[in-house]
Amino acid sequence: DVTFDDQPRARATTNPSGDFSAPIRIPASALPGPHTVQATGESSGLSAQAPFAVRTDWPQFHFTPQHTGLNPYENVLSPENVGGLQVAWTFTATDGFLSSPEVGGGRVFAGAKDTMYGLDAATGALLWKHREPLADMVDSAVWRGVLYYPTTLGDVHAVRAATGKPIWTWAAGAGIFGGVTLAQGVIYVGAANGRTYALDARTGHELWRADTPSSVFPAPAVAGGVVYVATTGLFKLYALDAATGDILWTGDMGYESESSPAVADGMVYVGSDDDTLYAFDASGCGQAQCSPVWTATTGSSSQSSPAVAYGRVYVGSNDHYIYAFDAATGALDWRFQTGGAIQLGSPAIANGVVYCGSFDHNIYAQDAATGAELWHYTAGDEMNTAPAVADGVLYMGTFDHNLYAFHLPG
Repeated sequence: DVTFDDQPRARATTNPSGDFSAPIRIPASALPGPHTVQATGESSGLSAQAPFAVRTDWPQFHFTPQHTGLNPYENVLSPENVGGLQVAWTFTATDGFLSSPEVGGGRVFAGAKDTMYGLDAATGALLWKHREPLADMVDSAVWRGVLYYPTTLGDVHAVRAATGKPIWTWAAGAGIFGGVTLAQGVIYVGAANGRTYALDARTGHELWRADTPSSVFPAPAVAGGVVYVATTGLFKLYALDAATGDILWTGDMGYESESSPAVADGMVYVGSDDDTLYAFDASGCGQAQCSPVWTATTGSSSQSSPAVAYGRVYVGSNDHYIYAFDAATGALDWRFQTGGAIQLGSPAIANGVVYCGSFDHNIYAQDAATGAELWHYTAGDEMNTAPAVADGVLYMGTFDHNLYAFHLPG
């Protein structure tokens, strides 16, 4: 009999050596932290235990390769209690934070100007740092104990997440501005030279490169064997074959995009500097060039990367508003006014709460269904990255040189 925290989860039969194997499902109610798995012999009564750590990691920009911005496993913070958030710790860097935090294996990773930091998630203590002179850090990804971080010089670095020890480095030969996306052991990254690259995450070996052929500012999104890339010069969304890099189709937009696409429920959502949020059919339209299924207007440019959950698309705008649109039709559900622009800052969603930072120095928590403000915190400077929510903790980097961790009392 196999139990998780004394609750029956599986039964198994041993071989003559006493070995057995049985899959178990961890209940959604299991809170982050240490738990116990126990096996007990039905005949012998003999038992053995093993520790099991529950974590709801946030491993890359907007959580998944699809960039939905939703952590579906968060079960600590909710609309009912998020108003009680308080500062757990702050880490002060030598400059402002330019990349969104990633969380994995009890560690937090974020880049401030030219330095990537690895921190203890519980305390904020510095574990290691790497400085890349003349470069700026952009969004990273953590997978199987390895952190992958790019810089605006065009390099992608793979280092041990625990120690920062280098593993490999790859160079694009042009600046990288939107971060990496990691899916099924492959890293996808766009560059200012108008190319999108696929790398083997284990070795750094280049698998393919695709000419898009305009500068790729945001991180690609990956879903269903397709890589979705927004560009700045030709005002297009590209859909590439994830295995080969071949262009499958393109979607027309009215102006350049600095927004990472988000893919959910058969649709691709991407913002543009023409004050518009675009929604495309993720499978294309059966032709080389496709028109959007719908568009929604924001009051200014939408450089923010959209997040998708609960049948809505959430996105920020330079007009100081956070918008929630119906994901199927583009109809406006609600909007929330902040005191400043929301440029590259992007919403993050967990357990019914939307989190987003603004140039008014505030990070906000709102009810995902209504847009009602549930909480806010005022930092010392602007916020221009996306937050992360993992293990009941909200992480946010700001231009005031601080990375903040917020949690509930106790």
